[in-house]
Amino acid sequence: MTKLRTLENIDNMADDDYVFEKGGKKMSYVEIIKIEMLSGTNIEDACSEARTLALKRNAIVNFNFNGVNMVVHGWSLEQDLIGEYYKKVTSSSAQSDNSQKNSIE
Repeated sequence: MTKLRTLENIDNMADDDYVFEKGGKKMSYVEIIKIEMLSGTNIEDACSEARTLALKRNAIVNFNFNGVNMVVHGWSLEQDLIGEYYKKVTSSSAQSDNSQKNSIE
């Protein structure tokens, strides 16, 4: 099990970005939790732990994994989060390759 360290809790968020519907009622998260993963944690365990925390605390969990910002909700599916991570990494890598090609020409 990956250990998490809470960096910041933000209570009573009022921003519409943190509002969702549940059972036909508008609900809002009461906190955003920013966490830091320990060195050596893999993306699968990181997503699993973040989702578990989001579910337990009814919160949005935010963490940075190898330079990729991840936002996790309780309803997030782990396989979707992992796919999103690899998509961002691939996109970032492609942009970096194009940037290097343009600077050489």
